Amino acid sequence: MGAGVDLTQSLASAENAVEVLIVGAGPTGLTLGAQLKSFGVPFRIVDRSATAAHESRALAVQARTLEILQSLGLGEALVTRGKLDKARTRMHGDIGPTLRKLAR
Repeated sequence: MGAGVDLTQSLASAENAVEVLIVGAGPTGLTLGAQLKSFGVPFRIVDRSATAAHESRALAVQARTLEILQSLGLGEALVTRGKLDKARTRMHGDIGPTLRKLAR
């Protein structure tokens, strides 16, 4: 197999042991990480990029995603930090306080 690293040995060491490995530090991976942290589950996130993204990695955030982020205590902070596009969306029904801010 050449001179590559033996991943079996590396991953087997106690210092690297985690219950969950999340591949990708985009919106889904980070949300999963926040949820696992709230449950006390050890995890590690790996991403192909060595540095944090400085631009949005999601074009839009779905209502259900905001509900989940809100349940993790992250919804308001992320809505405040987000950038609103000039496009408008019509929403029907009870949209809740977080989505109401976006609809303005």
